[in-house]
Amino acid sequence: MIFVCMCWYIIACHGSRSQAKCHLVASDHRMRRNIVALLLAAGLADGSQLQTAFQSLVDGLSQKYGYAMQIAWRSDIEDFTVAAGHHAITGKAVTAEDTFAFGSGTKPYTAVLLLKLASEGKIELDRPASEYVDGILKRMNGTSMVGLFGADAAKVTVGHLLRMQSGLADFDVSGFDDALLKQGGSVHSPLEFLHAAAKQSPVFLCNPGQCTSYTSHLTETVLTYAEPQRFDHVRSVVPGEWFLRPTIAGTNYVLAGFVALGAVAPTSDWTSLDQAQIFPQPASAKYQKCTFADTGSLNKTLDIPGAAGSFLRRTQIYGQDASILGWTCGNLIAPAGSAAEFFYDLLIAKRIVPSEMVAKMQEFAPLNVGWAKGMIQYGTGLMIQQASWNATYPPVMGSWGSYVGHGGDTYGFLSESGVLSQFNASFSATANEEYLGPFVKNVMVCTMIRVAAKVLLDQDVFLKCGVRPFPQIVV
Repeated sequence: MIFVCMCWYIIACHGSRSQAKCHLVASDHRMRRNIVALLLAAGLADGSQLQTAFQSLVDGLSQKYGYAMQIAWRSDIEDFTVAAGHHAITGKAVTAEDTFAFGSGTKPYTAVLLLKLASEGKIELDRPASEYVDGILKRMNGTSMVGLFGADAAKVTVGHLLRMQSGLADFDVSGFDDALLKQGGSVHSPLEFLHAAAKQSPVFLCNPGQCTSYTSHLTETVLTYAEPQRFDHVRSVVPGEWFLRPTIAGTNYVLAGFVALGAVAPTSDWTSLDQAQIFPQPASAKYQKCTFADTGSLNKTLDIPGAAGSFLRRTQIYGQDASILGWTCGNLIAPAGSAAEFFYDLLIAKRIVPSEMVAKMQEFAPLNVGWAKGMIQYGTGLMIQQASWNATYPPVMGSWGSYVGHGGDTYGFLSESGVLSQFNASFSATANEEYLGPFVKNVMVCTMIRVAAKVLLDQDVFLKCGVRPFPQIVV
């Protein structure tokens, strides 16, 4: 097997954060020449060979970084998953059937659940969310949305929640994360997440419907310098480089879960919500591997352990209670192949919700407040993202490197899933780490697109791929 060796077009930085001196270490011309040479040498001339090329890609990345990972691809003519890496405890090789945690990759599934309920007449997207949520909050905690978040909460509609336009602040700050993981063996009600959001200041970033904000916490996404004397021994970071630490979001979609529960079972416990009802019936074998984990030990359904935290202090994510994932904002556990199948069925085959609702999901607006402002467009449970650092923003569909789907960042895991219009294909990529935030999107997916373009279309696509701005991939 020919391995795709990942050698970066590096911006090697030296000195302090304020006085970094950088120099370029390779050329895109060399990178392009080597990619072409590798693919031609491997005989990768048509779509039937794409799986071999992707397997080489993940083998090389896993060997370099030490992560477990999967890439799945689904089109009218191909359907496969490649995997690389090893189980952190048993040492067993990762397979295509192993499950990973998808974090915010759960949000499209939650959005589809509410759209399904809307199509059945059980909820209305333009109605105040409090009409569905308050009865549950009162029963569980003697409160209401206005009681938690203030008077403006009465203006938040169900649609605002799904489009990230409620204006509500997010709960995901380091203090909340640390406390949650320290008590990871306990069951954490979704109400804990809402109470944490209600403690933020300000509680509302804008009037409901007046902004599109994935999360409020700019400070949680930090540019960190890997000092050589401290990180020489860490396999997954190159000393002397900068890396981005991402953030997570969830207030809107925890509330969306309560909307669904209020519509179908207002007197039931939150764990009774059937999130899997969205799948086409009878459910395919791929969907049967999907779990929406609410309580119980993660390792009952999570096959691959994750690693959360910093380079110097990591927490293994495997034996904690599944409630740490945040219920309907982040509790999907599945193989990458299941996620690729979902996006194929949703956006290409259109057999999950009616076509008019699929179109509604893709009415996008750029994020304009908080994290990733101007960098991502958000619809109804869907994002337009860009995998390349050299693109224009906000990203638009049809440009190389862009895709419709959703990213995920949860404790110990990163994921990206969606549809690539140039290939009329869906994909999913996941890895068991979350401290190199851009890794899955800007390394795995970016490189995957370049390889697919060469294999399937015989095109050399110029994308800048890497863990921070301006690195390139060389083979």
